Amino acid sequence: MINNKYKYIIKYRANPFARQRRAYFGRKHFDIFAKVTPLDESISSLQSDMIYLSINKSESKKGKIKKRLGKEKDCDKEHKQEEVKATSSEKYDINKATETLNEQAEPNSIGKCAKYVRQAIEAGGLSTIGRPVSAKDYKGFLPTLGFSQIATTNYTKGDIAVFEAFQGAKKYHEHGHIQMYNGTQWVSDFKQNGFWAGPDYRTYEPAYTIFRWK
Repeated sequence: MINNKYKYIIKYRANPFARQRRAYFGRKHFDIFAKVTPLDESISSLQSDMIYLSINKSESKKGKIKKRLGKEKDCDKEHKQEEVKATSSEKYDINKATETLNEQAEPNSIGKCAKYVRQAIEAGGLSTIGRPVSAKDYKGFLPTLGFSQIATTNYTKGDIAVFEAFQGAKKYHEHGHIQMYNGTQWVSDFKQNGFWAGPDYRTYEPAYTIFRWK
């Protein structure tokens, strides 16, 4: 029989003439109200977090099970996302991130700001799988890691500034720029003299967004 520690409500209806269909129900969160017949009554535990059940054809046609499962899976997905964010929050170490960025900073810019800031974020404990190539595209990526967009000029350690692409005096900065505040100064692939990374940035002041870990 089914292991009692999993919350399943099952009503049996033997119907040897009904066409047998398989349905897959995830563990713990699903209350099954459909009338079903076990494919194998000797099942004593759930394997691979699943149990296979045969649904009566008439119940399957109505789509009640499918609708119920869809709602439960959405709830389960939301819970998992909350758990991931909570776990990331515990793991991310701003001090380690800024220390790594300071240690790796070059004497002058080498055009690798996204790489250096990304490595700092990883050193802080976050995974950057699925990261973008261009620095400007971190505007959409950082929120997926747990950073929040803020409007402030009172910067704190670990804040990140992402700049949009813009036309400079002699070149188009197509990848934009990204930098992190170490508590006293802004650092990208080098330790900057101020908020603006270079002459073009100071002259044209491209649009930017500030992100903070919360």
